[in-house]
Amino acid sequence: MAEWIQSHAGSLVVASALLAGVSLLISAVAVPLLILELPPDALRKPRPSHHVGLRGLRNLAGSLLLLVGAVLLFLPGQGLLTLATGALLVDFPGRRALLRRLGGSRRVLSALNRIRRHFGRPPLLPARESRPES
Repeated sequence: MAEWIQSHAGSLVVASALLAGVSLLISAVAVPLLILELPPDALRKPRPSHHVGLRGLRNLAGSLLLLVGAVLLFLPGQGLLTLATGALLVDFPGRRALLRRLGGSRRVLSALNRIRRHFGRPPLLPARESRPES
């Protein structure tokens, strides 16, 4: 195995660079598009997917991004960003609670709304109403 890796080192470097570039492009384009397509109350109201085909396609895309992200953790590239994007697409128990918790973070919500404001979209509403400070 080590001999094969040594004999194909140049090809492996090129393949990992291409994989990193594709991952970066997908992340740079797909993540903002997903953020822009969210309705303003997306963090408050669950929106179950009734289309089995779309849910299957989303799970497949998320699984592929998780796999690529795991590989990119050890190669040059955007491994963590790709893993996060894949995790947001895949259905798993507790996914909705995780999204609400992330969306409840002021920093995350501020960053999401900055992107939305730049493209003229209404801001996302926080996951739950914040209590007034007394």
